[in-house]
Amino acid sequence: QATCSGFIQFDLTPIQSMAHPPGVPTGLQDKLQFLQQQEEQAESKHTVAPYEVAPWLRSTIDELDMWGNLREIEEKGYTVLTDVAPPAFIEDFCAAAKRVGSGTNKMHADPIFAQAACNRKVHALAEFMCGQQPLLSQFALSIKDQGKPGDPLLPPLHSDQFWVPAPFPEHNQLLTCCWALDGDYTAESGSTHVVPGSHRLRRHPTKNEEKHSRELLEPTSGPRGCVVCWDGSVWHSGGVRTIPGQRIVAHVTYCRIAMRPLERYDGLLPQETISANPLLKQLMGSTTDNFFENTPKRPFSFLSFERLKRISQSTYDKEGFKKELAEYAKEFLKRNPSALKTFMKENMKKLQDRSKL
Repeated sequence: QATCSGFIQFDLTPIQSMAHPPGVPTGLQDKLQFLQQQEEQAESKHTVAPYEVAPWLRSTIDELDMWGNLREIEEKGYTVLTDVAPPAFIEDFCAAAKRVGSGTNKMHADPIFAQAACNRKVHALAEFMCGQQPLLSQFALSIKDQGKPGDPLLPPLHSDQFWVPAPFPEHNQLLTCCWALDGDYTAESGSTHVVPGSHRLRRHPTKNEEKHSRELLEPTSGPRGCVVCWDGSVWHSGGVRTIPGQRIVAHVTYCRIAMRPLERYDGLLPQETISANPLLKQLMGSTTDNFFENTPKRPFSFLSFERLKRISQSTYDKEGFKKELAEYAKEFLKRNPSALKTFMKENMKKLQDRSKL
């Protein structure tokens, strides 16, 4: 039977219910039963469940004291991060946003934007919501002038993963993080409005729900420098600024490693900038080695497949993976004497070449 993720699961129940099913050798049946038992025992290890904190992330959440934020976003579909960056950083960030102006594809426009995208607290929440090694999907700036009560909420009620058909996957696909740069983030200043708990419906709002959105929405709030973060499934809308001045925010959106980001920065961000920052390198997708863009000249790699499969399931352990590969290689060479002979010959040559240096 096909699953929603597109993979195939084999239903072994008919085989297991028969002592000796016709046409299936006893040895094969035993093997199938054994594999099924292994699958059931290891099932919880294959993928980190929705809202489960992966073991490799727990110490970071402890250190940053974010457990309350994790529970809040699970319950409401959004959370407000505070004490994310020093006031001086927020001042510089706001000045850069003013200078650059509203719009999408702004990541490369000022060096401070990359620093914001790599913020440790924000990135930890992105890993919790979007899995191991999430990608930067979009970096947008929004400067909103004063309006008046009764003005339409723009954009209207929607979920950010609007190109994902309903029902939405149980695992969250996107996380949008809105930096409040100009002042306190309030209903009067034009903060984002959300429908708390709507992420659990796992669908888009209907036309009728859009029509009555003001009855459903609640404003988010937080001090200047806070980052309001919401689930890709939660329904939300822009607010109306009713006080003098401008609302200046940066929307930084992260997505799962297997999703296609909304924006590309090939050739826009200096390669030395990306190479010097391992986290930025991950966010730009450079660590995937263009795995999702195979060409005849760059064929499919099973090693990359296995590594990225584990990353996408939030179960990748670099050192453990290396040990597994070493054990596999050892067993393979033990079973294949000719391969072992070739391996030893090649490595002896390498040692001899090194001794000549």
